[in-house]
Amino acid sequence: MFDPNFDKEEFKEDIILAKDKEEIAELNKMFEVLGSSVQFSSDVESVKVEKQGELVASKSTGTSEVVSLGF
Repeated sequence: MFDPNFDKEEFKEDIILAKDKEEIAELNKMFEVLGSSVQFSSDVESVKVEKQGELVASKSTGTSEVVSLGF
């Protein structure tokens, strides 16, 4: 996810990074420490890396948003 040379073909399925508000708060802290501008809003219910390598936030409204890492 952080390595631009990573072969996205290695992903066989989506990877769930956070599945609840507590885990999303931890992700927000991690991205802050890494110097990324990524901060998930309070309406985000889960975060995953889809098999094509995109970071996706799923919201309580039922919509999904592709998130740029901001590096």
